[in-house]
Amino acid sequence: MMKKLPLFLFVFCFWCAAPQTAAAAIQVKRLVYGPDESQVVDLYTAVPLPDEPMPTVVLAHGGLWQGGSRSEMETLCNNIILQSNGAVACASIDYRLSDDLGGSCADTGKDTYTDQARDLALAYSMLQNNAEIHRIDPRRMHVGGHSAGAHLAHTLNLRWSEFAQPCNRPDGCPAALSAIGLEGIYNIPAWNDFEAIRWQSNFACATRKAFGAPGPSPAACIDSGLGERCWDAGSPIYLAENAYGLGIKPAGDALLIHSPGDDWADIAQSRNFGDTLEAAFPGIDVVTETGGICAVSQHNFVLRETSLADCVIDFVIGRDPPPTTPGLLTPGMNDAWYDPQTDGQGFFIAVFPGLDRVSLAWFTYDTQLPSGDAVASLGDPGHRWLTAIGPIDGNQATLDIEFTSGGRFDTPTDVQRTEPPGSDGTIKLSFDNCNSGTVEYDIPSIGRQGIIPIRRVANDNVALCKALNTE
Repeated sequence: MMKKLPLFLFVFCFWCAAPQTAAAAIQVKRLVYGPDESQVVDLYTAVPLPDEPMPTVVLAHGGLWQGGSRSEMETLCNNIILQSNGAVACASIDYRLSDDLGGSCADTGKDTYTDQARDLALAYSMLQNNAEIHRIDPRRMHVGGHSAGAHLAHTLNLRWSEFAQPCNRPDGCPAALSAIGLEGIYNIPAWNDFEAIRWQSNFACATRKAFGAPGPSPAACIDSGLGERCWDAGSPIYLAENAYGLGIKPAGDALLIHSPGDDWADIAQSRNFGDTLEAAFPGIDVVTETGGICAVSQHNFVLRETSLADCVIDFVIGRDPPPTTPGLLTPGMNDAWYDPQTDGQGFFIAVFPGLDRVSLAWFTYDTQLPSGDAVASLGDPGHRWLTAIGPIDGNQATLDIEFTSGGRFDTPTDVQRTEPPGSDGTIKLSFDNCNSGTVEYDIPSIGRQGIIPIRRVANDNVALCKALNTE
């Protein structure tokens, strides 16, 4: 277990604003978030602090995962403070670099980026756990980064449940509202192809330090149980494309900014990743800006642009915090729901507020039909269905699963259920809003677990849902 360090605070500079704005003081607090000397964060805020707790952006620098420094974010953080009139805080972190984590150019199969993503999660957690000290709003925090740092931010967003750190707040620690990627790298094999001519062995070395071997050789890295080649498994676009099988979903929304003048990271990285996120997760807000509105400079100069800070501010201010008591499990959720990425996957949900219960029917199909004498059940090819019921808890419900068989619409055949009722596993049903939710299932008897993002088949009940949640 990692030893917790006392929170040391050093205020190391105050200065005035850039010439284009009225003078305003900026305070930088240097904070320690872990035992390693690299685990340091600079927190930028206005002086004096605003009356209301601030939304906060926690940023990771670039540098091919093997270099760089939190100082690279200094201009951007200053601009965020000044251009928001002190309403938004900005934190820039150092994290352990690939060399320090044992990364190697050799085909050793070791990855280091997962530890770097955990560092970002640890810095986020430290700030959130100490939110009142710094007048941070713990419900309105975001992660982000530039280049390799953008990769880490979006990796964390997609694997939040794996990398999230302990919460010391009695009122809980919400996940980041969004991941903000600036000139990001989201598809490692594609980036390797784009840069191979210029970087050749130098680029390959840096990438191996962060992700291990590029292909399925005996020494290839198998990343955290993902069971794929490391350069694929380490790519946020791969995680989004395979979210259903991996059982993952983003913790928050996504902002992707990429300058058309970027000479180093292919602009298609952001465009393709944005398209993939939108297709895979219809319940989140994905903003992709690659037309030069937010940034026009080359890769290493984009952080200096004032327009970049404006775009980040607008996005951050526009994210509403999650409700403390969502109350979304009302009859307004009664509807047919489905997974847009999976054919033949459907759920019918019914909420009974008077009984404090939710009922769910899960219908699913295989692409291969069973033989004529086969009995349809979970795990058999063809049609199968389950039922589940359980108590309401805010915007969630934990339901007991029953395998169900028999019954025909045109005959009085009895439906058969497993005994005892509800003994087959559990489903955790949760909703982000009136249009999207998650089915998380665990069925020990057949060794199956996973997470399915769901959305409504039709919008007929959305108005009722919204009305019931504003009363």
